Amino acid sequence: MVVYWSGYLGTSRERINMADFFVKLHQLKEDPINYEHAVKNLVRESSSNRIARELLESLYCDENRDAAFERYANSFEFEVIGKLMNFLGVRPDRPLCEIGGGPGYLSWSLSKSGFKEVCLLEPSDQWLTGTAYLQSRHDSTGIHIENDLEKWYSDPTSYSTIITRNVLHHFRGLAYTIACIRQKIVPGGIWIAIREWYAETSAELYTKLYAHPFCLPHSVYEFAYPASHFVEAFEIAGFKLVAIVPMGYANNVLRKNAELTRNNNNHLTSIVNNLLVVAPWITARLYSLESFLNRHFKMKIRKFTRPQMMVFRRVELNHDDRAFGINE
Repeated sequence: MVVYWSGYLGTSRERINMADFFVKLHQLKEDPINYEHAVKNLVRESSSNRIARELLESLYCDENRDAAFERYANSFEFEVIGKLMNFLGVRPDRPLCEIGGGPGYLSWSLSKSGFKEVCLLEPSDQWLTGTAYLQSRHDSTGIHIENDLEKWYSDPTSYSTIITRNVLHHFRGLAYTIACIRQKIVPGGIWIAIREWYAETSAELYTKLYAHPFCLPHSVYEFAYPASHFVEAFEIAGFKLVAIVPMGYANNVLRKNAELTRNNNNHLTSIVNNLLVVAPWITARLYSLESFLNRHFKMKIRKFTRPQMMVFRRVELNHDDRAFGINE
């Protein structure tokens, strides 16, 4: 999650104090059943707690699953994602895989909007937070839903596009996992990473972990990083950063855990749209420039170094490519 909900105080959360914080940190884990249990608790509290209800709706984990899926498909966020994918040249007739999509509302919306070969890789088959509901829908037959990582890796299908939304900060071995997934992407294919969780300092990291509604109360694994950590993990695994959608674009719709009214009419949005069509590499250079200024001149610019979306392209490990330091 990108926005931590400091106003949400579940009963288990009230017992967490700072003294317990570091004791519990090593217990954080990825456990689908545990996460489903945490969200079910949120459902129970949502009837009397407005903030709990807003958090639940931001996760699209409402009990009314039909309404939640339709709400996402008609959201400003999905509209913006569709436009950005079009700017980036993502073709609806090429294989696409969403990884870690939880309930699968993004995959379903993409399929509904005309994408022909959509795969959803999601280890959880739970009802609210996993793929069980999506698998029960009659209109999900065109989506290849996979809960088994080994089956996904052994399947010969390769993808032109990988898309993750609010996922990378759940990978414990970030570069290793990216390298594994890279083998399922066609040469020149892209990875679109949306809505990551960032922290620039240890104080910011621990504050976010402590304030997260699921981390400590329910031992759900989350871990924020600087954007540079994500970029370097992709680069070492064999990718190149090719585009950035910065903070401030489209009313920050890709970052906020809230449904927003449609607002594309700001100067930055228009500039970024044009750049993504004609010269997306400029947005990647602006990320590098901002990183340089922040690191060496102690500036605190947070447009391109707190991106709403990062786009990486798979590059090939040619033996004569000095960029990879490979020698015969």
